[in-house]
Amino acid sequence: MTDRTLYDLASLTKVVATTTALMRLEESGQIGLDDSVGDYLPEWAYGWRADVTLRHLLLHRAGLPPFRPFWRDLRGREAYRAAIAELEPEHPIGARTVYSDIGLITLQFVIEAVTGESLDGFVARSVFEPLGMSRTMYNPPASLHGEVAPTEVDTVFRKRPVLGEVHDENAFALGGVAGHAGLFSTAGDLARFAGWIARAAREGRGLPVDEGGGAASDPSVAALLPSPATVARFTARADDASSRALGWDTPSGRSSSGRFFATSSFGHTGFTGTSIWVDTERDLFVVLLTNRVNPTRAERGHIPLRRAVHDAAATSIRDRPIEPRDRP
Repeated sequence: MTDRTLYDLASLTKVVATTTALMRLEESGQIGLDDSVGDYLPEWAYGWRADVTLRHLLLHRAGLPPFRPFWRDLRGREAYRAAIAELEPEHPIGARTVYSDIGLITLQFVIEAVTGESLDGFVARSVFEPLGMSRTMYNPPASLHGEVAPTEVDTVFRKRPVLGEVHDENAFALGGVAGHAGLFSTAGDLARFAGWIARAAREGRGLPVDEGGGAASDPSVAALLPSPATVARFTARADDASSRALGWDTPSGRSSSGRFFATSSFGHTGFTGTSIWVDTERDLFVVLLTNRVNPTRAERGHIPLRRAVHDAAATSIRDRPIEPRDRP
């Protein structure tokens, strides 16, 4: 393994690709977070769905179920759009926070409707290329499969070991490009991304930033990316109803960020064993790529490992007191 080994990021796709794309579109005035989803997707303009906003989807409060095994019967974007539009709410809009892959798939369709581009094309042009993330992509070509960490030995759906194609079944049925999963990247590329978003969040929150080199401090690059004010707004906990920020999460309870990351931190995890956590107060980020679904998703050792890694990183800082976080 090297810092160039490609990992299936699973739900890190939600923040690295989809949420960052929405930051760009909201900042440019192409969307509004309180716009109805039906303003962009006609099938959402009637019935209970007419009251769902983009903000509801980002906060996982749209009333949608967390998951449906659409992959058993469906293939392609249009089939998924139609099936999602036929769902009934599981609870009133805004009443509960229920983490939903379906909400992020819907946001993918919004991004594609607004930009006229596929999600993978838009984020490659507007996020990954400016940051120099040349090894971040959907659907890695066969020429790179030898550099991809294999995921699961699939005994249910594909009936073979999965390598170089997305592990998530719904993302696979969508053609490998989805709002909730499908992105592949490396430790090196994600360090570029995390370094940029950590710096932008610190600046947006009024904290001092390092004026050193790197893509994050290049004015010509920064002009192509969401502004610090936008990053700070999206990565702050929305309210006390849950730990959720806009697309991102913040620490709560037995968080995957461990015991010591500040309450103002933000991050996300992925089903395959991946995570990114950013502590803006300590100017610290951790990118953790593990392969916990190999050979089977029954593996659970990544949960305590993940917390231990973040605790080790936080307690390695010696120039200030480190106290356990006590916020629920």
